[in-house]
This record gives sequence, C-alpha cells and structure tokens, in this order.
Amino acid sequence: MPVIQGTTSGSVAGVAYNIPSKIVSYRVCNNTAGAITVTVSIVELGVGNIRNIGYYSLAANACDGLVADIILPEGFTVYLAASGSCDYWFSIKNI
Repeated sequence: MPVIQGTTSGSVAGVAYNIPSKIVSYRVCNNTAGAITVTVSIVELGVGNIRNIGYYSLAANACDGLVADIILPEGFTVYLAASGSCDYWFSIKNI
C-alpha cells in the first residue's frame, strides 16, 4: 500500500480505501517560523464519523509522529487539519 505525503496549510483528506487497512506510521513537520497545531484523524467518507488519533503542538520547524497499527476500516480515510504549513507522511498497509 502507499505512502501518502504532501504539504498543507489547512486541512486535507486522503482517498477512502475499499478494503480494511492499517496506518503503520505517520509523521508531521511544521514548516513555519512559529508554533502550529496539527490534528490527525480518520474519517468515514460520506458520513463524517471522525476519530481523532493524534494532536500535536509543534514549535517552529519541529516534527512529531507515531509508529503503531491503527485500523483504517473500509470506507475511511486519513484526515489532517493544521493551523499552519506542515509536511505529512502516512504509511498504510492492507490488513
């Protein structure tokens, strides 16, 4: 399965998977000269059922993340909301 990566300065949602998957790791990095907050969630597309899996307050140019097996049920996707510019990487595998 893919590594989803990119940069956002607001919110971004990935593509929903039609098979059960798991997030095996993710990382978020602040690109700004000031502090930002980042919320990482999974969301059921078309329903809006949101489950927060991480909240980070990142200082200037700081990074944080998680290595774990987080179940991504069928029809769910990764959703990230940031108060400033940040890079993100998610590694997702089939169950």
